[in-house]
Amino acid sequence: MAAGVYFTIADSDGDTSTFTIWFPSATPAAVLIAAVPVIAQMINPLLNGGLKSAGVTFEVNVAGVFGPVAALIADVQEKGEFVMRTVGGFISRLNLPTFDENFFVPGTGIMDESETEVAVFLDFLEDGITVSGTLIQPTDYREDDIQFVEKAVENWGRRRNK
Repeated sequence: MAAGVYFTIADSDGDTSTFTIWFPSATPAAVLIAAVPVIAQMINPLLNGGLKSAGVTFEVNVAGVFGPVAALIADVQEKGEFVMRTVGGFISRLNLPTFDENFFVPGTGIMDESETEVAVFLDFLEDGITVSGTLIQPTDYREDDIQFVEKAVENWGRRRNK
């Protein structure tokens, strides 16, 4: 099973939402731990919410990267959704809660990929990052490599899994 780096984000009402970015299980634990603050730096400018916790099966304190206080407009139901295609053809979704609506093209619900912060995160999802001298690349929970991001859009509301 793939290893996950998770982040729990809170909105101004104290509601929380957790998302996970998956990596191959062979990724060294020390590299995943070191990746948490690096990924947090990429995510921080994209969100209005406050960080509650982050980790790899245990929490890693990245409070110095972005703090626990949410912007007054933060809402965990306002998500930035990244729809990705894996090399095996599977669809994988990543929803970042409290997404800053300033990163959407006005009136469209589509992320503005020309914004540096969005572009950096898209590059990370598709190409990975080097942490502690090791290239790590996101996968889906099956450990199928992410091939490309099909779309990056607004996702308002909670999804119900049945």
